[in-house]
Amino acid sequence: MLINPKMSKLTANALPRSLAYSGQQSAYLPIEAFRGQGASDLFQGIEIAKTFRSSGTTSGNRASSHFSTAGLAAYRQQSIATFLAVLDQVIPNGSKDSVGISLVPDELEWPDSSLAQMLAWIAQVVPVIYTSAAELTETIDRLKTKPLWLFGTAFHWLNALDAGLCQPMPRGSIVFETGGTKGKSREVTREQLFEEIAAGFSVPTTAIVSEYGMSELACQAYDFVPFGLSADLKDRWFKFPPGVKIGVLKGPRIIEAVGQGSLLIDDPLRGDYPWPIRTEDLATLGEQGFQLLGRAPIAPLKGCSMLAETANGLILPIKDQAVPGADVASVRQYAHSEINETRTRIAQLSATLNNFITSEETLALLSDELGSSSAAAAALMDLRLGLPSNEASWLQATEAAIGTAPLARDWLFILPENHSLVGLYPLAMAYVLGLGVTVRIPRRFATGKNILLSFIASLKTLPGIEITTVAADWRLEGSTPQRGYGAVLCFGGNETVQSIQGYTNLPVQGFGHRIGATILPFDSIDTLADLVARDVLSLGQTGCMATRIVVTYHHPLSDRGATPGDTIKNPARALQTAGSRFWGCELPWRQRVCLDAEAFRLRRTGADIWFPQSAGEPLLAWKQLSSLGELDGLVLEQAIARSPFTMSVLSVQDSDPLRVVKRIVSLLDKRQSLGTITLHSDDLALVESAMSSYRPKPPILRLLGLANSPLWDGLHEGQALFTK
Repeated sequence: MLINPKMSKLTANALPRSLAYSGQQSAYLPIEAFRGQGASDLFQGIEIAKTFRSSGTTSGNRASSHFSTAGLAAYRQQSIATFLAVLDQVIPNGSKDSVGISLVPDELEWPDSSLAQMLAWIAQVVPVIYTSAAELTETIDRLKTKPLWLFGTAFHWLNALDAGLCQPMPRGSIVFETGGTKGKSREVTREQLFEEIAAGFSVPTTAIVSEYGMSELACQAYDFVPFGLSADLKDRWFKFPPGVKIGVLKGPRIIEAVGQGSLLIDDPLRGDYPWPIRTEDLATLGEQGFQLLGRAPIAPLKGCSMLAETANGLILPIKDQAVPGADVASVRQYAHSEINETRTRIAQLSATLNNFITSEETLALLSDELGSSSAAAAALMDLRLGLPSNEASWLQATEAAIGTAPLARDWLFILPENHSLVGLYPLAMAYVLGLGVTVRIPRRFATGKNILLSFIASLKTLPGIEITTVAADWRLEGSTPQRGYGAVLCFGGNETVQSIQGYTNLPVQGFGHRIGATILPFDSIDTLADLVARDVLSLGQTGCMATRIVVTYHHPLSDRGATPGDTIKNPARALQTAGSRFWGCELPWRQRVCLDAEAFRLRRTGADIWFPQSAGEPLLAWKQLSSLGELDGLVLEQAIARSPFTMSVLSVQDSDPLRVVKRIVSLLDKRQSLGTITLHSDDLALVESAMSSYRPKPPILRLLGLANSPLWDGLHEGQALFTK
């Protein structure tokens, strides 16, 4: 394997190795390595002649990919040959008797786009007319004397269809689409896209060809039906040109030639990066080729989160815009219910909650959602532990929830996609208070049977309940809400909350990104491993209180002659085994695939990686620090687990648990992401009193094993549920 002298030893050592792919140990390159400085660090060519960039939704997550002069020439030759071979199969003699129309701009307008470059190369050998969506109808009409092929991305076609810029094409014509609509048009399934293109341009769906490629590759795959044949969409397969080998990664370092997993592509012409490339695309691989299943869920964990770009398209109006049913000046204000009425609601709700939480159906629904019955049972037990135990506790919680500020009576709840339990607490408290609620049902829970819909159905049986629902794609513009609302409650990342606040003139009560930590002595890991695993893995680590970083203190120096790995071997294995014991079954395969990216990322930070030894174990990363002074914001940021089923450990040589807690709290406070801190009983007693005067407010401290036991005390993250 060639190694660029510029490549750091850390990067070289971080390249994962596969024993199954080629029968011998060989490295493969995770595609996320192309982000940041990785593209230059890994480049194996003599000189960089051209750089392409990926089409990420923001400049911060766009990857770079370099090509040498020889690499670019090979890319050109392969792209042209593959495209012409496909064109001749879908249009008889298509490379000579057809004309192309491209909605993809030329390489001057999109200079860093590999797609634009590919079309420019193709235009050197066959006729290609560049056009805009506005001119598409006229261009098709002018060229309709012979078969046409139209080339564009999925968002090009959707925008043209939505604008009515369609025109029947001559018999024998075809449409090429490249997929990809995120953030640039409405989201549709592939089936919907094909149906709309077929109707808009008067072509059969068999005349629509999908192209698959990316800036990091020197090849493209096509999914097509040869002219005169037919095939259902479910029976179509992408194929790369001869010589390109493909596999699927089913878990860290496990690559096979068939089945489901992350697509791995080995292109012999990609000499500038001479490794098979593991993509972030999920696929089913068979003898015929591959079928795409979507993207791996690699977005960083953000607790009870929703992406800011999702928020940008929500049901909220532009600030200061008139809002039907939500005039801020005239919204209904909350007024305390009579105490007897409140007590009646508490009694009715308590009975309903108890029946709901203890029912076999609820356990089955949550088990199906999480993929683990033992984790579901633990989550429901945590939920029960957090409920008010008597009427007085409920009444105290209601007072805490509304604070002292004026309160709107009617609310819009925007709930996140990542798990269903987050909605139960505010919905229940709203009923006790007598608030009216409109719930935006997250897309993930919009259909079928799930905890959220089941709980809302239970609530609707209660007397006096005021609750309505709207779908995830519901928009305020041009419609009237089923009920008005005067305030918004939302859960999401900090940027999501800020985005929503900027889109409405209503008060917004938002709860953003929080990171939980577990802190314990190194020599107690073996005996406390099961409690640590519970704090980390409850709700599959997607809950906002789940532990994302484990910090051990008073880690002894390695014995003379022993490697650092020797001293952590037993505790690391104990944590991994405890994680497997808690989850109790195989991890979800889509998440298991993502652990490969997490292992690569953490290994580049200098952490030791303990790969899962079975499909039921989490990934474990361990980084040792010689002193607490080494623990700064960057080290902590890098070590925080970003993928579910990752147990990330920082080990520091310091004997004072209070000093370690203060350091962690301070660093998380600076990034406005301080979540729950769990400690074992001895440390909790010591730290709790010492941190009670911490400013701006004391951290949430809990006993080890109870990180995910949310207290229904009327507060969330230490602030009133319904007022700031």
